[in-house]
Amino acid sequence: MTLPALSPMFAEVSDKVPGLLTVWVVSIGLAALVFACRRFSRWSLVVTVPLAAWIAWSVWTDFVADTYFRQAVLAELGHAYLIQLVACGSIPLVAALALSAFDLHRFRAEPGAPPNGGPGTRFASSGVTEGPPSVS
Repeated sequence: MTLPALSPMFAEVSDKVPGLLTVWVVSIGLAALVFACRRFSRWSLVVTVPLAAWIAWSVWTDFVADTYFRQAVLAELGHAYLIQLVACGSIPLVAALALSAFDLHRFRAEPGAPPNGGPGTRFASSGVTEGPPSVS
């Protein structure tokens, strides 16, 4: 009995990777979850930022860093699929980092500054008296 000649076997990759609709729905859902967690507590970003970074990193390593798999995806699904996949993997991270920057900006506001642009609070040692300025 003779063995068949060894030849490279090509498998389809489109049935093994998620579709673009699934990728977009999951990505937007994760970004909405980041916003919802932030609404619950600003300290939730301590969990959501590393989790979103892990998701972005895993998409990058699974689909882009593996040369053979990347070439198979590009050959079958094209550049548009890979670009959208990487972009969608980054959306939760971008949302988490944007919320972190927003919180940092609010944290660094001037002390005594009003949150909505109204009159600020006066310090006890400022020497300012009540009432409008006098004109002489």
